[in-house]
Amino acid sequence: MDQPRESSSESSLTESGDSTRTIVGYALLFSIPVGVGVAAGVSRATGEGLLAPSVALPGVVAAIGVCLFVFAVSYGGTPEH
Repeated sequence: MDQPRESSSESSLTESGDSTRTIVGYALLFSIPVGVGVAAGVSRATGEGLLAPSVALPGVVAAIGVCLFVFAVSYGGTPEH
C-alpha cells in the first residue's frame, strides 16, 4: 500500500544539477558573443589582429564580466521564492 517516496533532498539535488547546467549554458550563450564583439571592435579601432593581447584581453574581460553577471542574477533567486 505505502510505496517508498523519493526523498526531497534527492529530488532537489537532481533539479539543482539540471538548473546549474542550464545556468552555465545561458552564461556562455550570452557572454561569448559579447566577448567576440568587444574583441572585434577593439581590433577595428586599433588595426591589430584578433589574437593580439591588447585586443583579446578586453574581449576576455568583457566575456567573464557578463558570465559572472548571469551567474549572480541566476543564483540570486526568483521573485516567486
